Amino acid sequence: MAQDWDAVARAVTTRAAELQLTQRQLAKRSGLGVVTIRAVQNNYPDRRIRDRTLSALSQALDWPAHHLDDVLTGAPIRTNQPPEQAPIPASEPTPPETSGTDVQVLEALNRLQGAVDDIRERLERIELAIDTRLRAE
Repeated sequence: MAQDWDAVARAVTTRAAELQLTQRQLAKRSGLGVVTIRAVQNNYPDRRIRDRTLSALSQALDWPAHHLDDVLTGAPIRTNQPPEQAPIPASEPTPPETSGTDVQVLEALNRLQGAVDDIRERLERIELAIDTRLRAE
């Protein structure tokens, strides 16, 4: 089956622009590294992109998980209407205010997430360098 990676690159780039997302923001939303986002958007031919990558990107771009796979294969785009969400009854309690400790914990978690993102990007650069080197041999 033919795969149209150019169409995927165009779809991701266009949708990210529509949502005003930078590559870093898209990486954070998808759980992928910036290097992977860049590889998809620029259609790097020697970069292996997995199904779960397309699924994560689709969802980060507010599409159904299968959307970019459909774009890749040229399948008709399936429309999934999200289920109607029931309104929250007024009788349900509202969430409590965050305390100073909660804020500190959230800040620490954000710092940890940033460190994990940096490690993920480094690993992806290493993987890309290894792939490039192996293809050159």
